[in-house]
Amino acid sequence: MSNSIKGFCLQSNEKIYPNSGQSVLSNSAVVDMEIPPLKEGEILAKTLYTGICGSDNSATIGKANFDWVQRPRVIGHEFSAEVLELGPGDHGDLKVGDIFTPLAMLGCREEDCPACSVSKWNLCPKKEIIGFHRNGGFGQQVVLESDRVVPLMKGLTRPKVPWWNLCLL
Repeated sequence: MSNSIKGFCLQSNEKIYPNSGQSVLSNSAVVDMEIPPLKEGEILAKTLYTGICGSDNSATIGKANFDWVQRPRVIGHEFSAEVLELGPGDHGDLKVGDIFTPLAMLGCREEDCPACSVSKWNLCPKKEIIGFHRNGGFGQQVVLESDRVVPLMKGLTRPKVPWWNLCLL
């Protein structure tokens, strides 16, 4: 397995305005990237399907309220993936081949954190969001903590019709 993959990466934060003639892709590029060695509690997964969130769009066109997104960064926090490799440490019942979706946002989970102590990770000042603070699902593979993994039910399949036809069913 190669340690080099491709990912759709935010590279800059230039404001892109409608009808400006500037491409919405001017802040981004498909890049080659290296997969880092797995740390304690991490997994390597192959991205299967990725959704495009309004937050991804806002960060890509450089909206001011998305200046905090770290760049360069492979975006994508709404995705499914298959576990390819387990790094060192305990991963519970998780095994190679499992299909999952990740928890996009996790707080620091420290006992004295007022937000995390009541499971309100979105209010944690140290929260990390996949695709904004660390590389996400717009890469061919992704590295993340195994405790972010939410396994999908066995036998769950994708629709046999394009998503745009689902609203007609």
